[in-house]
Amino acid sequence: MMKFPITSYSKIETNKFKSDFLIIKFSTPLISSNNSKRTLLARMIQSGSENYQSRQEISIALDELFGARLEVFSTSSGNISSIEFSVKFPNATVLNEQILDKVLFFSSDLVFNSVFDSKVFEVEKNNLIDEYRQILDDKSNLAFLNARQHFFLDKHYQQFDIGDLEEISGTTLEDIEQEYREFLVNNKVDISYVGTDSINQSFFKKFNNKIPKLSFKPEYQFKDYNETEIYDDVDQSQMVQLYLFENFVYSPKNFFVAKVFNEIFGGNASSLLFRNVREKLHLAYSVNSWTEIPFGIFYVSAGFDNGTRNVLLREIDEQLKNVQNQEIDLELFMTAKKTILDREKKRSDNISFLARSIIQTKYSQIPFDPLEVKKILDGIELKDVVLLSRTIKLKQQSIVISKDDDEKTTNIRR
Repeated sequence: MMKFPITSYSKIETNKFKSDFLIIKFSTPLISSNNSKRTLLARMIQSGSENYQSRQEISIALDELFGARLEVFSTSSGNISSIEFSVKFPNATVLNEQILDKVLFFSSDLVFNSVFDSKVFEVEKNNLIDEYRQILDDKSNLAFLNARQHFFLDKHYQQFDIGDLEEISGTTLEDIEQEYREFLVNNKVDISYVGTDSINQSFFKKFNNKIPKLSFKPEYQFKDYNETEIYDDVDQSQMVQLYLFENFVYSPKNFFVAKVFNEIFGGNASSLLFRNVREKLHLAYSVNSWTEIPFGIFYVSAGFDNGTRNVLLREIDEQLKNVQNQEIDLELFMTAKKTILDREKKRSDNISFLARSIIQTKYSQIPFDPLEVKKILDGIELKDVVLLSRTIKLKQQSIVISKDDDEKTTNIRR
């Protein structure tokens, strides 16, 4: 990995793909006021520049780059907010010529010479508001957001990646122009390139950013246990339970211990929750689990009929106790590790995953090379998963139920 005074550059040289992949990633500490603005900024950056004055002209330029594909989006990981600019484009294995320099010119113009039109801004803003409302039309998203809002005290962790509806509605074009100025000088820049050519060093001189202090692991405050119910026009209920791995120590091994636990408990079709809660007892029409490991958080989500609610909640508890008491077979444990490794092997054959991972690993310290992942997984024993499961404490229960449900009972939980 080459390091420059301002810009961090990582490259994987390979000719195994027919395309090359370039990422320019701008990162800053995550705060509540920048989620919505950075989402809108990412959309405005790909709407026009000095040389490409509309989305149509950008589309024509991409066609001239032999069908190159542009993506610009805002995301967050741990305690870091990022805007990622990426271009996937054909390489010399199919073109018999290199077009990287043309891609760099195109990318530089969009990044450094963005032009923001007021009419385009209003369209993008209204589209984002509509998108946010559509997200909340999904009852599982509504339950998930409600659980986070009642768990985190820090507002920026309560939100979806795209931000907050009230903040989006209140954002002005002047706000975006100010955010753009900050973006160009006060964000950490990481560049990654997977491909067959070399980036000219003059390209890096374009970046003159101050480097903010970035910490991947979030430090947050949370509320005590809480149960909430939302009555909505839904036929079936949806529940999200948020658990905390108490005193979780973030490390590559513990990251994968948590992954293994999730696979065993509810992360796939062979998991305890899927086989017992859904297939055997028919208590839910959908059930799954996932982790948010930088936060030491674990979620369980289930869609169910109101009449099965109490039995469902008890069964989820029973399956958790089975793991805590090591009442699971070794085959399920070994299958969970194999599933994770197979997934990582498959992802490593994806060029965009490779380009993103060489940046992400610098901050998260989690390896993406399947050989390194295998080494860690081989060192994980069943007792590691059991010990982790015993640290789990339920912190939030959020249920979206039908307005017509007259029971409106509150479940007393541990």
